[in-house]
Amino acid sequence: MAVNREETLKAAEKLLKQGKMAAAIEEYVRLVEDNPEDWNTANTLGDLYVKAGQPDRAAEQFNRAADHLYGEGFFPRASAVYKKALKVRSNDDHALWQLADIAGRNGLSLDARSHYNRLMQDRRSAGNEHGAVDCVIRLGQLADASVDAKRVAAQALLERGETKPAARVILGIADLYTKEGRGPEALAALREAIQLDPDDAEIQEKLAAVSFIEEDDPPVVEPVFQTPEEIAAVPEPIAHEPVAEPEPIQATPEPIESVGDALPLESFFEELRDKVAREQDTRERERLDRGKP
Repeated sequence: MAVNREETLKAAEKLLKQGKMAAAIEEYVRLVEDNPEDWNTANTLGDLYVKAGQPDRAAEQFNRAADHLYGEGFFPRASAVYKKALKVRSNDDHALWQLADIAGRNGLSLDARSHYNRLMQDRRSAGNEHGAVDCVIRLGQLADASVDAKRVAAQALLERGETKPAARVILGIADLYTKEGRGPEALAALREAIQLDPDDAEIQEKLAAVSFIEEDDPPVVEPVFQTPEEIAAVPEPIAHEPVAEPEPIQATPEPIESVGDALPLESFFEELRDKVAREQDTRERERLDRGKP
């Protein structure tokens, strides 16, 4: 039987004013079951469960409302409602997973990584190793994931037999190498990816773009002269005699200028003494003449 939504809402509001929380909740449950797509009513029902001290039921309604918003592409609003679920049930697996996914879609890798790491620990503590590996794979698929994280994710996918997703992760490794200018490593990663998914058009295109990196052995350079006659025609280099080092010039003292080359040394000194004596006499006479009145 169809529910008259307007009358049911009025009845629920009246019960709330009367303080009859349980009866009001029953009316809202009828509304949500009648229209599961009504996320607004589900969110209101979740708030009522919180007031009634029923956190698990509240989290279920918050997740229901958030899932609808997520499916419609309203990610910010969905994220806000998922956080309400976490507030009342801190280990809510579904809310954490969805929050991590939304953060990754919006390029908020730090938040996404935080959610996945927390979820991975919770799942491992609960013995859910398969679910923990799901987190490892998602971490490797983040836009800014490192080569190591992508390698771990690709290996986990290969162990599950999911070759095509693994090829996409390895393609991401090749992109990182290309950005870093590591051409040979990028080429090796692309060849690895194409083996896993030969039909992937993007991998084919990028592989073709970098295939030039590995070249054949360089061609052997032929000598300029091919025949003995041509070699013989080349003039021999001119042999130059080694240039002898010049003999060092020995400095010789200049000869003392003499008055006469013919004079012997004793005569030279005797004449020099006489000359000095004559000059002294001349100066003395000049002095005496200046002293006369």
